[in-house]
Amino acid sequence: MKENQLIFIISLPRSGSTLLQKILTVNKNVNSVSEPWLLLPLTHIVNPKGTKAIYSHKKSSEFITDLINELPNKAHTFNTYIKKFVLNVYGELLSTDSSFFLDKTPRYYRILDDLFEMFPNSKFIFLTRDPIQITASIIDSKNMCNGDISKLNEYQEDLIDGFNFLANGIKKYGEKACVMDYTKFL
Repeated sequence: MKENQLIFIISLPRSGSTLLQKILTVNKNVNSVSEPWLLLPLTHIVNPKGTKAIYSHKKSSEFITDLINELPNKAHTFNTYIKKFVLNVYGELLSTDSSFFLDKTPRYYRILDDLFEMFPNSKFIFLTRDPIQITASIIDSKNMCNGDISKLNEYQEDLIDGFNFLANGIKKYGEKACVMDYTKFL
């Protein structure tokens, strides 16, 4: 699979990304799976923060960084291999009819710089939705708060940091992407 066959939907959870994914995959040229989340751990492999693991992720990131520093062209070489791995995995998921693979992982708003650096020729769709509507949808969702507002704290990362990451990403990369408002495509 080639990089220009990859489409990313970047959004916050409960922004309509599943609906957009279903609309786009009606076209037989676009294939997808629910939410791959593949690039979140791969891009955080050398980040000592932000990942919980049964092993010492902080130590792991130190040793992997040492390994990367031994490679020719260091991080560039390592990221090239991550990119090849991801394209190979997504390529395996293409059907015989499909030409594009759509990765819809809402929390990719956290790794925008990594995505745009690793996949500059891919297609990006930023999907926005009113913060009040997102919050209400998280509260109502059976898979999230199920009407229990006390569970909303579990989503503060999305509701506080997420909006800033997404807004800054649109400001920085909006000209290289399609920016859509959920209420406009309903």
